[in-house]
Amino acid sequence: MSREQMQHERWLKGVDHVLKTVRHMFTCATIAFGLYLIRAAISDLAGKTTLADIALSLWVTMRARDWISAVCAVGALIFGLSQWNLRRRNIKQLSDRRVYLERQIDPARESSQLTETGDTRPEDR
Repeated sequence: MSREQMQHERWLKGVDHVLKTVRHMFTCATIAFGLYLIRAAISDLAGKTTLADIALSLWVTMRARDWISAVCAVGALIFGLSQWNLRRRNIKQLSDRRVYLERQIDPARESSQLTETGDTRPEDR
């Protein structure tokens, strides 16, 4: 490796280090701003009985077992929805390629007329 290549590689590592630092600072600033907004909302609600107060008292009275089951249920729901969206996006990306390849094999082939996301047409339900 030549000297110029080594200097260029060292410069790229420095740029990468600076960009990582900026990204971490941006993340910290975003978290700090979010905490500031939460603090402002809590101070505005201080001393007032609201729906937030009722929800907070409900959360405080829950036992650890209830917390764990609630967190697992919400996590499973989020995971399921993300997998559902991922499947639909993947099918949408691959559907054009599938139609293209099917036409290459048999130009007279008729489509199954599924939607872009692989669902049954609304008229067929």
